[in-house]
Amino acid sequence: MTKISSKDASIRNLEICKIAPVIPVLIIDDISTARDLGEALVAGGLPVLEVTLRTECALDAIREMSKIKGGIVGAGTLLTYTDVNNAVEAGATLAFLQVQRII
Repeated sequence: MTKISSKDASIRNLEICKIAPVIPVLIIDDISTARDLGEALVAGGLPVLEVTLRTECALDAIREMSKIKGGIVGAGTLLTYTDVNNAVEAGATLAFLQVQRII
C-alpha cells in the first residue's frame, strides 16, 4: 500500500469532491447486483461509490465495481488495518473512515 502525505491526501479529497459532491453509500447484500448498480450510478452522474464493509460480499462488490469505466470505488466502515488492506487488494482507491471525538 502506498502512503501519501497529509497534504497530498487533502488535495486528492478536494479533487474527489469536485468530481462528485454527492457520494452514494452502498450496502451490497447480493453480489449479482453490484456491477449493474455501479454502472447505473456512474452513468447517472455519480462516479464515486462507497461500498461499506458491512456484508459478506462487500469486498467482491468492490472488485466488481472497480472494473467500471469512469468509476472510482472506495470502501467504508473500515474498522481495522486488515479491513484497509483487504479493501485496497479488492480495488478500492478511497477509504471512508468513521471518526469519533473523545472528550
